[in-house]
Amino acid sequence: MKSADTSGASSAPHEATADCDDHTLVEGIKAGQEHLFATLMRRHNQRLFRAARSILPEDSLAEDAVQEAYVAAYYALGSYKPHGSFAAWLSQITINEARMIRRKRKRDTETPLEEIEDSPYAADPDRQANPDHGAANLGLARLLESEIAGLPENFRLVFVMRGVQQLSVEETAQTLRLPAATVKTRYHRARKLLQKALAPYIEQAGLNIYEFAGQRCDHMVATVMRRLRIEH
Repeated sequence: MKSADTSGASSAPHEATADCDDHTLVEGIKAGQEHLFATLMRRHNQRLFRAARSILPEDSLAEDAVQEAYVAAYYALGSYKPHGSFAAWLSQITINEARMIRRKRKRDTETPLEEIEDSPYAADPDRQANPDHGAANLGLARLLESEIAGLPENFRLVFVMRGVQQLSVEETAQTLRLPAATVKTRYHRARKLLQKALAPYIEQAGLNIYEFAGQRCDHMVATVMRRLRIEH
């Protein structure tokens, strides 16, 4: 980091590379190897984008949230303590940034849990999907994203982390600061609220829901590194 004593960088136990775990990369950054932050971003871009997109209605807003989260995380690395998953810590920051963006837009659409019984999904949870609904033009992935967006936020976050990002119950619970039992319950209810015809497809390996890769990933890394004034 900018304030770090770079003279200590060579004393690291081994050179931090893309093959190193998150905590090793963080220690390298603290020691002055600031360029390693790009490696962390590439590693976590997809996960953080999906977390933000679970809260915000547009890709561009989710990208803004992820960018702000990275900047905030970078400046907080000096006080970061590796008590748990670094990815969970980053995700928590991203979720907070996404919620702040939503509040600024005065579009707080989160549905309280007690109101779920009045939602269209709860009224008819067994309704079947129309196979022609948007699939011809947008593709199955876009259709699924639309269906996921219709879930209440509390369930949507859990579903995206468990069903799409394929995180474990434990890591999802750590990220959202929820009991594991609550994660299991919300995931189960989210699956029931989703159309039965769609749920099996959502969890197919390789299905790109809220995808964030390629040029978008490169642009995120370049933008954040430029904001932090780090050469990479």
